[in-house]
Amino acid sequence: MNNCNHLTLRICALILALLISSPTYAAQSLFNLTFKFSDILVAFFIGMCATFLIKLIRFQTQKKTDSLDDETTSEEEVSRDLVTNLPLMQRGVAALSAFIKAKGADNVAVIAFKPVNFEQMNNVLGHKNADLLLLQFAYKMQLGLSDNKLLLNLGTASKPIKLCRLQGLDFAVFVDKSVFEHPENFIIDDLCQTLIKTVPQAISVKNCSLNFDLVLGVSTGSAQHHANQLITEACDALIQAERLGQTKCYYEQRHVLHGEMRLAHMEKLRNYQQTGKLESLVLPQVSCSKDTVVGFEMALDWQTYFGNAMSKEEFEEMAAFSNVIYPLTKMLIKDAFSVLKIANSQKLSATVSVNLNSSVLLEAELADYIETQAEQHGVAINQLIIELNEKVLLSSAFRARMMIDQLKALGIKIAVDEFSGSYEALKYLRRAAVHQVKIDCSHIDDTAGYRVDKTIVNALINLIRKMDIMVVGTGMDRLSIKENYEAIGGDVAQGKLVHRGLKKEQVLDWCISRQSQASKVS
Repeated sequence: MNNCNHLTLRICALILALLISSPTYAAQSLFNLTFKFSDILVAFFIGMCATFLIKLIRFQTQKKTDSLDDETTSEEEVSRDLVTNLPLMQRGVAALSAFIKAKGADNVAVIAFKPVNFEQMNNVLGHKNADLLLLQFAYKMQLGLSDNKLLLNLGTASKPIKLCRLQGLDFAVFVDKSVFEHPENFIIDDLCQTLIKTVPQAISVKNCSLNFDLVLGVSTGSAQHHANQLITEACDALIQAERLGQTKCYYEQRHVLHGEMRLAHMEKLRNYQQTGKLESLVLPQVSCSKDTVVGFEMALDWQTYFGNAMSKEEFEEMAAFSNVIYPLTKMLIKDAFSVLKIANSQKLSATVSVNLNSSVLLEAELADYIETQAEQHGVAINQLIIELNEKVLLSSAFRARMMIDQLKALGIKIAVDEFSGSYEALKYLRRAAVHQVKIDCSHIDDTAGYRVDKTIVNALINLIRKMDIMVVGTGMDRLSIKENYEAIGGDVAQGKLVHRGLKKEQVLDWCISRQSQASKVS
């Protein structure tokens, strides 16, 4: 019995030795301990079996690991785009869903973007060469964003990937708002500028070079959002930015046009445009010091049919979605030259301005249409002023900026509407040939905040006039506003106090009456 116990202990010692050494060494050790041939055979047999089992376990483990690696590699290859080598949308959705589960949807934002001027090169060079351009674009974008700590990583720690390809030419980055140290809107705007600056300026293939120009759509999450919804909203905002000719657009719920009332308004608007019910209004601009007519602005008489239920911006947005904004603008341009012809017949040295929606700037035939109307009416084209909202000027995409330059080259003057006096707007005035600036003076009435508003408007008027640019004060609806405007150095005024709006057929009689009154006063 004791011999059996001793043998058992020796066998255990042998197995332990097998785990840390070779079977030969274990058998030799046991031989030194027992000096019995039978014990050596038993120990050697057990050692060989143990060694075989250990190798079998190691082989099976390695095979399972290799299989998992193959699956991972295969999955990674499937989830990567073959052209750009970037993760595809499903990879982005998975990463975004995991982030939302961990930190909540209110801590994330999605920025979708696309190179808008790529399709033309694609048609000219063919798909293969265009794919090479797109690969270079994706590579340089990834290289420029790889160190950005605000963007979710779709790759690994050693090989970070900060963007994915959604579909077509649409790409996206996912923003971690939980690490923001400053207000959200500032950080996201700065990220958008980073994306724009990261865009490679010139990529060449087969002696052709392309400068990429981005448009961006932004969607910020709330507690109710899920990953697919956030990406969809960012893409909707991207479509909106491209439609309006803007560089960047935030997703807003009001952009979703599915309400019955909104659809009814759109149908009514299309009907009014087709039947010619929507007419133009002529808004006179006068010099307060000289009491003379210096110009007119063309506007749509939409409030007659839609009332005050919606703002001017909402009406223009609805018109853009209804695809009637350009036909209506063409009507305003045609009527503008008719008004100029009347003004010239009365020897009035006047200009006429037409406010352009950003989407109209994307119409390729716009410049040709204006030039044709000028020739048909026998009016100098430099008497026309194109008004552009300050936001449009500062956020116009590449195609819109090209149209603005084309209009300037024809001799058409540019006016800035709703001027805010921001630093970016002032920089634009300095570098661009702007003829006129419009400032909303409706808030310089005798109210509690009048003194502050008066100081701001006064500073803007003095600053703009030093640049030798005409200032037009709008919103002159009450006598007190006009008096305050004149007191701070303003001269050219426009508003209900001057006139609520003339029909095109009334312009001639009004001009004659106005000149008659001026001659009596003099």
